[in-house]
Amino acid sequence: MTDITELKLAELRDGLAKKEFSAADATDAYLQRAEGSENLNAYIRITGDAARAQAKASDEKIAKGEAGPLEGIPLG
Repeated sequence: MTDITELKLAELRDGLAKKEFSAADATDAYLQRAEGSENLNAYIRITGDAARAQAKASDEKIAKGEAGPLEGIPLG
């Protein structure tokens, strides 16, 4: 599989819809990338626990068919 962080927005959306990966998988990939790039000072604070909780909620909405168009896509 391609690195999730390299996917375009539409590819992320489609991958989530096709269940190729979960919102939790995408969130973990982006958190790992952000934490590995701390020297860039791109983020004031990385809140991994909150992001993972939101990803879990998004996965539940996706599973129920209640997802909005950007549901589960990590934003920073």
